[in-house]
Amino acid sequence: MLLATVKEQVDILPLLTMINYIKRHNKDFIGITAEQGAELYAQFKQYHGNKYKNQGVGVGSDWRWQHLFAGMIFDKWNISSDKHGPVALCYYGNFGAKPRGTLNKEDYVSVWINKPKNMKELQKKGIWLKSLPDGFTLTVE
Repeated sequence: MLLATVKEQVDILPLLTMINYIKRHNKDFIGITAEQGAELYAQFKQYHGNKYKNQGVGVGSDWRWQHLFAGMIFDKWNISSDKHGPVALCYYGNFGAKPRGTLNKEDYVSVWINKPKNMKELQKKGIWLKSLPDGFTLTVE
């Protein structure tokens, strides 16, 4: 498993580079799944534990990392506090409310992939970018 190699912040940069490559070269890419986001966050917690001394929200977590991973998720109705962190659920989750009817891909693009079309989307993207861990803003754009 590729994620088993992610032990330090610098280790995740090559992973994000690969994801960005997919983003640029696949017009149908709308983000990662909540399951993939949970896997990234679990990997982070496994290797960093309580490194951040409970700063922010969530025992043993850092709110900026929750923003990073959750902002990449397109199936926001699957975000949960247990798997993604409380900040992820609050800012990006749909609180379990699943969409009904036919899914229109454009309506479920992740904050990360979204090209804002109105002020609300622009503000959401801005909050996400300002909330990322140090050094990640340029990596994910």
